[in-house]
Amino acid sequence: MADDTRSAPGPVTNVEAGPVTTQAEGRYHLRHASRQGRLALRAEDAELGRGGIARVLLAYDNHLGREVAIKELVTPPTGDGAATDPSEQAVKRFLREARVTGQLEHPAIMPVYELGRREDGSLYYTMKVVRGRTLEAALAECSDLGERLTLLDHFVGVCNAVAYAHSRGVVHRDLKPQNIMLGEFGETVVLDWGIAKIQSMPDGPSDENAVLGQLLHTMNGSAMGTPAYMSPEQASGSNQDVDESTDVWALGVLLFELLTGRPPFVGKTPAELIHAVQNEVIPRV
Repeated sequence: MADDTRSAPGPVTNVEAGPVTTQAEGRYHLRHASRQGRLALRAEDAELGRGGIARVLLAYDNHLGREVAIKELVTPPTGDGAATDPSEQAVKRFLREARVTGQLEHPAIMPVYELGRREDGSLYYTMKVVRGRTLEAALAECSDLGERLTLLDHFVGVCNAVAYAHSRGVVHRDLKPQNIMLGEFGETVVLDWGIAKIQSMPDGPSDENAVLGQLLHTMNGSAMGTPAYMSPEQASGSNQDVDESTDVWALGVLLFELLTGRPPFVGKTPAELIHAVQNEVIPRV
């Protein structure tokens, strides 16, 4: 009789240090993000997205003959327009994100292909290209409960990805619709593991400050995106209390929004939202 027991992989480890591949000359060519198949002469034309410390570019991998997404560190220019070097904290977080994501092998978690360094010293990592829209965009296009319920399978996919991460000792701690990609062929992909917590590796003071800053970071005028999905322990700044239940709270907020069309707590400012998460009674669906 076959052994029916399943052996779960061990916890995620070795995310703070390790070798980085030197990029092979001529391996990648940038592709135009909006003109399929065309070479991009400028990095700006290849941009698929941009965040606080990194951007994602569309490229063609000449070694494997396929398109890939290249995530690379970016830094704001100085007052005279010159580029600045990434901070030590940004480099540490970028490498950590690549290694954490690379160890989480699940259909609903973005696979990492290569972590590399260019001749100029800049860091990058490559990953799968998923064409589609974010859960945030999908929810915005829904006009009623019936349309939102068509997204329920994607929510289940997120739950499965998070359950797998928890089995590896990893807490995402920034689950929100902007960080969930819905592919054109039914894929569900959980993105941005940059501030994930490794349960076997407690945060230091500088890490906790970076996490809180990221959680409060706002993009494109959306001041309330992340605080709305914070757990009470995150809202109070108690990162030492963050564990798997923090992600479960965020999943509950996602499900509440899917069912009602809005998060359980709203506010005009991040401070109002944080106060509501900490003090108000959770409204009934």
